[in-house]
Amino acid sequence: MKVTHFAVIDLDQDGTPEVVLNCGARGIDYYTVVLRYQDGTVYGYTCVYRMFNQLKTDGTFSFSSSAAESGFGTASFTTAVFLTNMIAYSLSDTDSSGNMTISYFVNQASATEDEFNTAIQQQVAKTDVTWYDFTTANIESVLSGS
Repeated sequence: MKVTHFAVIDLDQDGTPEVVLNCGARGIDYYTVVLRYQDGTVYGYTCVYRMFNQLKTDGTFSFSSSAAESGFGTASFTTAVFLTNMIAYSLSDTDSSGNMTISYFVNQASATEDEFNTAIQQQVAKTDVTWYDFTTANIESVLSGS
Protein backbone atom coordinates (compact mmCIF):
# COMPACT_ATOMS: atom_id res chain seq x y z
CA MET A 1 0.00 0.00 0.00
CA LYS A 2 1.07 3.55 -0.66
CA VAL A 3 -0.41 7.02 -0.68
CA THR A 4 -1.70 7.68 -4.20
CA HIS A 5 -3.50 11.05 -4.03
CA PHE A 6 -4.17 13.82 -1.56
CA ALA A 7 -6.54 16.72 -1.03
CA VAL A 8 -6.51 19.63 1.41
CA ILE A 9 -9.90 20.72 2.72
CA ASP A 10 -11.47 21.99 5.93
CA LEU A 11 -13.74 19.00 6.59
CA ASP A 12 -15.11 20.13 9.94
CA GLN A 13 -15.34 23.84 9.07
CA ASP A 14 -13.17 24.88 12.04
CA GLY A 15 -10.84 27.11 10.00
CA THR A 16 -7.96 24.60 9.89
CA PRO A 17 -7.80 22.41 6.78
CA GLU A 18 -7.32 18.67 6.99
CA VAL A 19 -5.10 16.64 4.66
CA VAL A 20 -6.90 13.68 3.10
CA LEU A 21 -4.75 10.84 1.77
CA ASN A 22 -6.01 8.09 -0.53
CA CYS A 23 -4.06 4.87 -0.04
CA GLY A 24 -4.01 1.91 -2.34
CA ALA A 25 -2.19 -0.57 -4.50
CA ARG A 26 -2.31 -1.60 -8.16
CA GLY A 27 -4.44 1.41 -9.11
CA ILE A 28 -7.19 0.80 -6.54
CA ASP A 29 -7.73 3.02 -3.49
CA TYR A 30 -8.53 0.84 -0.48
CA TYR A 31 -8.75 3.33 2.35
CA THR A 32 -8.42 6.99 3.24
CA VAL A 33 -6.39 8.61 6.02
CA VAL A 34 -7.46 12.01 7.31
CA LEU A 35 -4.76 14.05 9.05
CA ARG A 36 -6.04 16.74 11.38
CA TYR A 37 -4.06 19.36 13.33
CA GLN A 38 -5.27 20.49 16.74
CA ASP A 39 -3.43 22.20 19.59
CA GLY A 40 0.04 21.32 18.32
CA THR A 41 -0.75 17.67 17.58
CA VAL A 42 -1.52 15.90 14.31
CA TYR A 43 -4.23 13.23 14.63
CA GLY A 44 -4.76 10.52 12.03
CA TYR A 45 -8.06 8.79 11.23
CA THR A 46 -8.34 5.78 8.95
CA CYS A 47 -11.51 5.48 6.90
CA VAL A 48 -12.05 2.08 5.35
CA TYR A 49 -13.23 1.63 1.79
CA ARG A 50 -16.79 2.92 1.24
CA MET A 51 -16.73 4.91 4.52
CA PHE A 52 -15.44 8.10 2.86
CA ASN A 53 -16.03 8.67 -0.87
CA GLN A 54 -17.07 11.35 -3.37
CA LEU A 55 -15.51 14.14 -1.34
CA LYS A 56 -16.99 17.53 -2.30
CA THR A 57 -15.51 21.02 -2.01
CA ASP A 58 -17.94 21.86 0.82
CA GLY A 59 -16.56 18.94 2.88
CA THR A 60 -19.51 16.61 2.35
CA PHE A 61 -18.84 13.02 1.29
CA SER A 62 -20.66 9.80 0.56
CA PHE A 63 -20.58 6.65 2.67
CA SER A 64 -21.99 3.16 2.30
CA SER A 65 -22.03 -0.01 4.34
CA SER A 66 -24.32 -1.90 1.94
CA ALA A 67 -26.57 -1.29 -1.03
CA ALA A 68 -29.43 -0.37 1.30
CA GLU A 69 -27.40 1.63 3.82
CA SER A 70 -25.71 4.66 2.35
CA GLY A 71 -25.81 8.42 2.16
CA PHE A 72 -23.95 11.71 2.42
CA GLY A 73 -22.61 13.43 5.49
CA THR A 74 -20.03 15.74 7.01
CA ALA A 75 -17.12 15.02 9.34
CA SER A 76 -16.48 15.93 12.93
CA PHE A 77 -13.71 14.73 15.18
CA THR A 78 -12.68 13.89 18.69
CA THR A 79 -9.01 13.29 19.38
CA ALA A 80 -9.70 9.56 18.96
CA VAL A 81 -12.64 9.22 16.58
CA PHE A 82 -13.73 10.31 13.08
CA LEU A 83 -17.49 10.89 13.19
CA THR A 84 -19.92 11.03 10.28
CA ASN A 85 -22.78 13.49 10.68
CA MET A 86 -25.38 12.10 8.33
CA ILE A 87 -27.25 14.53 6.05
CA ALA A 88 -29.18 12.16 3.79
CA TYR A 89 -29.07 8.43 4.43
CA SER A 90 -30.92 5.16 4.20
CA LEU A 91 -31.06 2.35 6.76
CA SER A 92 -32.29 -1.20 6.29
CA ASP A 93 -33.91 -3.59 8.72
CA THR A 94 -34.90 -7.23 8.37
CA ASP A 95 -37.78 -8.73 10.31
CA SER A 96 -37.91 -12.26 11.70
CA SER A 97 -39.40 -13.52 8.41
CA GLY A 98 -36.46 -12.17 6.43
CA ASN A 99 -38.36 -9.26 4.90
CA MET A 100 -36.23 -6.16 4.48
CA THR A 101 -37.51 -2.62 4.86
CA ILE A 102 -35.57 0.51 4.01
CA SER A 103 -36.04 3.78 5.88
CA TYR A 104 -34.94 7.14 4.47
CA PHE A 105 -33.81 10.28 6.27
CA VAL A 106 -32.92 13.81 5.19
CA ASN A 107 -31.55 16.31 7.72
CA GLN A 108 -32.30 13.90 10.60
CA ALA A 109 -36.00 13.67 9.67
CA SER A 110 -37.85 10.74 8.18
CA ALA A 111 -38.22 11.14 4.40
CA THR A 112 -39.79 9.43 1.43
CA GLU A 113 -37.62 7.56 -1.04
CA ASP A 114 -38.17 10.38 -3.55
CA GLU A 115 -37.09 13.04 -1.02
CA PHE A 116 -34.02 10.96 -0.21
CA ASN A 117 -33.15 10.51 -3.89
CA THR A 118 -33.53 14.24 -4.51
CA ALA A 119 -31.20 15.04 -1.60
CA ILE A 120 -28.64 12.51 -2.88
CA GLN A 121 -28.82 13.95 -6.40
CA GLN A 122 -28.18 17.43 -4.98
CA GLN A 123 -25.11 16.11 -3.14
CA VAL A 124 -23.77 14.24 -6.18
CA ALA A 125 -24.13 17.41 -8.29
CA LYS A 126 -21.79 19.37 -6.00
CA THR A 127 -18.22 19.99 -7.16
CA ASP A 128 -15.70 17.29 -6.30
CA VAL A 129 -12.62 18.26 -4.31
CA THR A 130 -9.38 18.50 -6.31
CA TRP A 131 -7.21 15.41 -5.86
CA TYR A 132 -3.48 15.72 -6.47
CA ASP A 133 -1.02 12.98 -7.29
CA PHE A 134 1.07 12.32 -4.19
CA THR A 135 4.37 13.81 -5.36
CA THR A 136 6.86 16.07 -3.62
CA ALA A 137 6.25 18.81 -6.20
CA ASN A 138 2.46 18.69 -5.70
CA ILE A 139 2.78 18.64 -1.90
CA GLU A 140 5.06 21.67 -1.95
CA SER A 141 2.85 23.50 -4.47
CA VAL A 142 -0.46 22.87 -2.70
CA LEU A 143 0.78 23.51 0.83
CA SER A 144 2.62 26.69 -0.17
CA GLY A 145 -0.53 27.98 -1.89
CA SER A 146 1.09 28.42 -5.30
